[in-house]
Amino acid sequence: MKRIITLFGLIFLLTGCEFSGSNKALSIEAKQIQETFIGLPKEVIKSSISTLGENEEINYHFEKEVLKNNVTNYLNEALFNKVKTYKISFFYYLEQINDLKVDLSNYPKNCQIHFYANSNSNEKIEEYLVYQIGDQKI
Repeated sequence: MKRIITLFGLIFLLTGCEFSGSNKALSIEAKQIQETFIGLPKEVIKSSISTLGENEEINYHFEKEVLKNNVTNYLNEALFNKVKTYKISFFYYLEQINDLKVDLSNYPKNCQIHFYANSNSNEKIEEYLVYQIGDQKI
């Protein structure tokens, strides 16, 4: 699944939603949990983007702590009483030809959010979403 969303004149790509478990059918409960993560509102992500860099120049990037807090708050509310446990992790990266390199800077433009959950009926759900901030005008 790939969607392009306009953001402040930038291209903001959402990619991902790959079920990394087996190809078995999910229960309705597990499917709802999966869809809650996949349906992460773009406002949650957009509100985590800063426009200023180190010297107050325009530099669109993810604010790591803000993004983590925003996603966690959304999932805590949306998944309340729906999962036994869940875990999220964030991977910030630089795109290189045929490779990804960890981005340890304070100004990441690419992020993968990984989601792991166990439903109340013990089904495992594993998903990820990819967010990128690009400099191309639409």
